[in-house]
Amino acid sequence: MSDINIYGSDDFTPDGSIYGSVMIAGAGDIRGNLNCMTLKIMGAGDVCGSVNCEGDVTIAGAGDIRGDLSCKSLKILGAGDVSGKVTCEGSVNIAGSGDISEGVECENLMISGSGDIGKGVVCRGKVTLSGSGDIDGDVKADSVSVSGSSDISGSISAQSVNFGGTASVRGDVSCEKARISGCSEIGGLLNAEEITVELGDIEIEEIGCTTLNVVDSGNRVSAGKKGFGLVINGKTFGIGPNNNGEGHLECRVIEGDDISLVNTSAETVRGRNIRIGEGCDIGRVEYSGELSVDPESEVGTQVKI
Repeated sequence: MSDINIYGSDDFTPDGSIYGSVMIAGAGDIRGNLNCMTLKIMGAGDVCGSVNCEGDVTIAGAGDIRGDLSCKSLKILGAGDVSGKVTCEGSVNIAGSGDISEGVECENLMISGSGDIGKGVVCRGKVTLSGSGDIDGDVKADSVSVSGSSDISGSISAQSVNFGGTASVRGDVSCEKARISGCSEIGGLLNAEEITVELGDIEIEEIGCTTLNVVDSGNRVSAGKKGFGLVINGKTFGIGPNNNGEGHLECRVIEGDDISLVNTSAETVRGRNIRIGEGCDIGRVEYSGELSVDPESEVGTQVKI
């Protein structure tokens, strides 16, 4: 089993053998499919084909893989794109700038740099987006955490979800436990057993839960994101903070067993025990147990069912 080191600008064509350590330190390309034990791209060379690597793949320079990638782990520390699908036994870590076109299957996914992923993510462990990471498609994982900036075009299915940065999910979010804060937008249904919303600039189309606790984080936010707007009691509410710059939750429908709200605007709130605290504007409340309403909040119709 031979090692391959490319230091200049000469290209290398694999012959179908399994190579040991492969390193591109210059500007030469590997032309063809590559089977190897490890791969490092330290220079500016590309692999013009698919890669099947038994060990780790590291892109620390500026190099692309123009095909599918199968490996133990992938680290993109420089600038590197994969035009195919990435399948990893371990972790995918994008700390530099990297795009993956045809989806990711891995143990853990971490984007602390800038990364775009197409065709969705299937992750057996954690998805952690602390940089700028966009995902075109659905995300399936044990946990999903966003503390940076992320746009997910599909839906999320996980055990736990934690949004603390600028997160946009255009589909549904389904999980056991969710904590939502920062500047977050969910275009579909947020469905979870336990939901905590720490108010920032929060927009959720619909909430279904066992327990929902909306709390004022004390943070002040600025307006600017355009949302869907609600018509409640003859008044129109747009997305964003209230006039005092305090955090706010906008939601069309909230449904659960035990619901506690502050600074929330909604068309309909439906549940068993409902507490409507300060700063709320609710069009209709349907409850089967107990209802309490802060005198500073506005509620249109109250129906005990």
